[in-house]
Amino acid sequence: MKGVIFCEFIELVESTFGLEVVDDILRIAAPANGGAYTRVGTYDHADLVDMSVALSGRVQIPLAELLETFGRALYSRLADSRPDLTADTTVIDILERLDGVIHADVRKLYPEAELPRFDCRRIGEDTFRIEYRSDRPFARVAYGLILGCGERLAQRLVVEIVSESGDGTAACFTVTVLDEVQV
Repeated sequence: MKGVIFCEFIELVESTFGLEVVDDILRIAAPANGGAYTRVGTYDHADLVDMSVALSGRVQIPLAELLETFGRALYSRLADSRPDLTADTTVIDILERLDGVIHADVRKLYPEAELPRFDCRRIGEDTFRIEYRSDRPFARVAYGLILGCGERLAQRLVVEIVSESGDGTAACFTVTVLDEVQV
């Protein structure tokens, strides 16, 4: 898993809970590298799983809720890094081209990257279904990414988790775009 994901997780934990909590979860999770991650490095996803579980125990917030929050924050940070992909578009447009365009760009930069699959298909004018599949247990991060996309684009969404594997490596979401948020 690319280091940018680890760095974003640690930065979110620090900004939300403080440096002491970061130190605690690194001590509890005990990653082999001591918690020294670079954005361009590649690391074992199990370290992120261990840190997430440690964080849940430390702050007494359910793991699913923490992963969703991380997904929301991660979407915002990734969108900041690629404004060309999110300007003048809708949630449906972004999610429909996630695998074909966005992940294709990631593969050009990082050919060894093992990316999750997001298969999107419209099932109505404002409704679509997303099938998420990954070798990693981050279905709840994917859920948060979808919610974060709606927040970023000021579109109200109803996101239903239709099904989710027990190990978090697969999920099916139904997403309905209600309208644009009035600001």
